[in-house]
Amino acid sequence: RKVDGINRGEWYPAKFDTRHKINITANYKLNDRIELNAAWVFATGNRMTVPVGLSQGFQDTGIPDWIAPRDGENENLGLPYYTSRNNVRLPAYHRLDLSASFTRQLKKGRKGVWRVGLYNAYCRMNPMVVRTRKTVAYSSTGSSGSSRPWDVAYETFSIFPIIPNVSYTYYF
Repeated sequence: RKVDGINRGEWYPAKFDTRHKINITANYKLNDRIELNAAWVFATGNRMTVPVGLSQGFQDTGIPDWIAPRDGENENLGLPYYTSRNNVRLPAYHRLDLSASFTRQLKKGRKGVWRVGLYNAYCRMNPMVVRTRKTVAYSSTGSSGSSRPWDVAYETFSIFPIIPNVSYTYYF
């Protein structure tokens, strides 16, 4: 993408720039009553903009209504410095979904189908967001022994671990 006024007018990757997507499915019918299904999904991670550093000493920037970023303990983190738009790619996303269907013929041409399955069967914790972790305070090697609480680390946040599911469908 290239938009005037964004990223200094230079090219930058789109947020949903997933260059590789693979979906593999397999269905196997054991007999008239039992069917097995598997689906594997893979995609390169989305892009996001993350500051590469924080500048110390920018409490009063002179920008109206500007509030310095803070971590969970309300400690001033400084002014974030960004090199470019969407400068980080999240790790690849992948998961395996498994399911089985059990069909039973009922009276008067009706049937019932039980389905059981697992979403994300191998419990891959796919990162959805990168967030600022608690500031890292340490002593510098200088003679003053001052700490630098404006050095920041980042962590990923994931949701949706392995999720079982069960359903029943009645056809009449």
